[in-house]
Amino acid sequence: MKILTVLTVVLVFLIASPATSSAGWISWGSTGADPSPKTTLVESGYEEAVFTVDFTGLDAAIVATDKGAFTLITSPRCGTTTDIGAPSLPVLREHLEIPQAAVPVLEIIQTRYEEVSLADLGFDNRIFPTQQSVPKIPGAREAMSFEFDESSYDVDSFLPIAAARISDSGQVRAHRFIQVEIFPVRYNPRAGTIRYLTHIEIKITFEGGDLNETKRRLARFASPDFDTFASRVFLNNETFASGGKDTLDIPAGYLIITHDDFADELGLFAILKQTMGYRVTMTKLSDIPASSAQSIADYIQEAYETWSIPPAFVLLVGDTAQVPCFIDSSGWDNIATDLPFATMDGIGDWHPDLYVGRFSCNNESEVATLASKTVNYAMFSMSSGTDWIGNVTFMASTDNSDISEGTHNYVIDTWLNPYGFTCSRRYTDTYGATSAQVINDINAGLSQITFSGHGSPQGWYDGPQIESSDLWSLTNAEMYPVVQSYACLTGAFMEDCFAEAWTTHPNAGVLFFGSSINSLWDEDDILQRGVYDAWFGGEYTLIRGALNEGLWDVYDYYSGGGQTYEYFHQYNVFGDPSLDPWTKAPSELFVDHEQSLPLGTEMFDVSVSDVLDDPVEDALVCIWDLDQVHQTAYTDTAGQITFTLSPAPEENTFMKVTVSKHDFIPYFGSFSFSDVDTDTDTDTDSDSDTDSDTDTDTNPAAVPFHHPNNSGCGCSLAKGSSATSFIILSLSAFLE
Repeated sequence: MKILTVLTVVLVFLIASPATSSAGWISWGSTGADPSPKTTLVESGYEEAVFTVDFTGLDAAIVATDKGAFTLITSPRCGTTTDIGAPSLPVLREHLEIPQAAVPVLEIIQTRYEEVSLADLGFDNRIFPTQQSVPKIPGAREAMSFEFDESSYDVDSFLPIAAARISDSGQVRAHRFIQVEIFPVRYNPRAGTIRYLTHIEIKITFEGGDLNETKRRLARFASPDFDTFASRVFLNNETFASGGKDTLDIPAGYLIITHDDFADELGLFAILKQTMGYRVTMTKLSDIPASSAQSIADYIQEAYETWSIPPAFVLLVGDTAQVPCFIDSSGWDNIATDLPFATMDGIGDWHPDLYVGRFSCNNESEVATLASKTVNYAMFSMSSGTDWIGNVTFMASTDNSDISEGTHNYVIDTWLNPYGFTCSRRYTDTYGATSAQVINDINAGLSQITFSGHGSPQGWYDGPQIESSDLWSLTNAEMYPVVQSYACLTGAFMEDCFAEAWTTHPNAGVLFFGSSINSLWDEDDILQRGVYDAWFGGEYTLIRGALNEGLWDVYDYYSGGGQTYEYFHQYNVFGDPSLDPWTKAPSELFVDHEQSLPLGTEMFDVSVSDVLDDPVEDALVCIWDLDQVHQTAYTDTAGQITFTLSPAPEENTFMKVTVSKHDFIPYFGSFSFSDVDTDTDTDTDSDSDTDSDTDTDTNPAAVPFHHPNNSGCGCSLAKGSSATSFIILSLSAFLE
């Protein structure tokens, strides 16, 4: 089950600068090492689920405001109620998977609670009211008025009315879910008393579910990170799990939609994805009627619903002038967004079912640059060594530094330091950090750079200031960081923006995650913590999965209220959504397989080990030729996999084999079928070596992976079975 890290007393510093003094933990049960609520799944099936929650206490603090003093109550793992000006109460939100077409019915089986006055707990003040979120705009915090709804406090009954309720529902890819809210504290404002839960048991009945459709969708739309996500956030996912895999469902569909002018520059990138196990389809914009944002979304929807291998990844190639985005005006601001390209469940859906990214490029040169950087990064075909991978820089604002520095410190202390990263804290408030220090960090080599503070379409300007123009002097050749920007407007891609500068510059970064409109202090804090909790705590490898789960944490904290809807739309990925960031110095894969086999051979064995000769489990192996074979599978615990070729080759032919795994340099080799068995030695070379047993250029068993410069790969693109799609047919341009 996913554990949500939430704010405790930090948010109270945001409104009218109230003064806070902490009273600390108030226990009403056994705390142990972890005082978080304990959720236990008691029963799980396709017809019902039963779970219990045990609460051990709460945190309380006194908050002084211009409206008087209040008592702020929070609880670990809990979000908050969202009615502005009304008492802010902790809410534990659990999520359960439910069958397709089912109507969920909640029944509270039992509760145990205590009733006590706030005065008896040592607090004579009313509970602190929920406040508006504060934009990351200079002066916004000081300008915000303190929200207090007097009528919400003139109530002589315990609120919320029930201890638990179903508050929301939705679908993420194949996983239909409900959100259940449990209120550990119910408050009678007029009496000044609370009822607090120590134990609750809840039963959810799934009435009228379509089990066949549920299983069909789970099988059809199985996907690696989406299924991993489901196992982490849905309490009863084991009942619905599609095989329990935490690896890439194979073959995975990868759809590239590109402006016509950029197709040639994408050949190398597309072939790389094909060779590494994806089923790649490239579609030119001219083959989509109208070429509007909606027509592109309709094309993706059709692919998702009807293609034999539905896409799990979508890459849009072109700036908004070439490949239009959506403009969502239903929230508090007009949002330039790519989210609707990823939502497959009808009007009103804003939970992504696909991983979407964009090469936001204006011309062929920019596309070639970003495609080349991405390919070099994925292959680790770089001359920059490996030391830079362990270096990370965090930049924090001067304004509201308690939030920005506190978030960074949590990430560094919880995840990156224990993982062995060297973290530079470039904080202007605490350490007087400068722009020159950050530029030097980038030039020396970083694998990640994360900013929290004020931003604009031209750069970061609160804290160490970095602007788009500064990026042109960078010298970090072949040391490309993943950039996270928790700031306003740095991803405002309806105009030339900072995100585009980072990704299209020949050096700079390989991927950028940023907002197209103004962002918010609290939501950015929750989002950033959630991204790192998922990336390192959840062992995600594909970066888009961790970014999506960070957004889910915002949804979880606010129950979809507040600015959650906007956040899902405003934060976009600039780069390859399937990027697998390096988190340590990559190791070599050592691959054993036959080089030459007699015609008619049906079985092909591959064995994978590391530099210590230990087997490598869950390495993704792909074998392919130029015409019809494209098979993918994962190695077992012994590092082995056997492919069955049906039909067995009856003509002389070459086939290619690739092997990849997180934090390993990919292996690229080949083998042949012929009527004369000329060489039966096995290849034990890593991907960086040529095969010493290869006598001629026509039979390379382990030829290194080579590619041209930024002029495209020269691969041939031909019409596939769909009248509107281009299928990658020629892979030979990769090999010498």
